[in-house]
Parts: sequence; structure tokens; C-alpha cells
Amino acid sequence: MSETFILFETLNDHINCWILKCSQILALGLVVTTNRILLWLFLSFSSSVFLSIMQG
Repeated sequence: MSETFILFETLNDHINCWILKCSQILALGLVVTTNRILLWLFLSFSSSVFLSIMQG
């Protein structure tokens, strides 16, 4: 009985660790994606401002 319980506890720890790793990877991916979008918006805005200054 105790061996089954220990096995279950170990499995539970592995699942929790896996969930934690997955959520960390997802969070990191979200941060990277957000940063890329913000950078792209900033560059688009900067280039349009630069073009309007050059034309004006």
C-alpha cells in the first residue's frame, strides 16, 4: 500500500513540475511576442514620423 502511495506522490510531483515548466514557457513566449509587437509598432510609428518630417 505504501509503495503505491509513494509512486502516486512521485507522479504528482512530476505532473506539478511539468505544469510549472509549461506555464513558464508559455509566459516567456507571451512576453517575447508582446515585446516584438511593441517593437514593431514603435518602429512603424518612428518611420512614419521620420517620413513626414522628411517630406514636410
